Amino acid sequence: MIDYNAMSDADFRSEIRQFFETEYPEELRNLSHRPKFAEIEHWHRKLHAKGWVAPAWPAEYGGMGLNAAKLLIFYEEQQRWGSCAAATWACRWSVRSSSSSAPMLRRHTGCPAF
Repeated sequence: MIDYNAMSDADFRSEIRQFFETEYPEELRNLSHRPKFAEIEHWHRKLHAKGWVAPAWPAEYGGMGLNAAKLLIFYEEQQRWGSCAAATWACRWSVRSSSSSAPMLRRHTGCPAF
């Protein structure tokens, strides 16, 4: 498992940018509507295969475990390629999970990782 937080910000940004530039489908860039999951499922599967579906979640729970600075870089690069602009499920899920679900999971499971 890669410790993205140990990378320099410049190296991390470069890796994220390269992935989105080469892998993010042209037909999904800057959508004017919120896509149905069926429209973005192939993209979601690519993110999942890379371990990038939930960048804010701890790595031991399937996320990237990004700190705040790296998370900001990740979201900036998503926006650069028109990913978050379309409010894709993966982007919205990771934001919601880290800001809404994590406190609830921490309280009810006692797990400090959330």
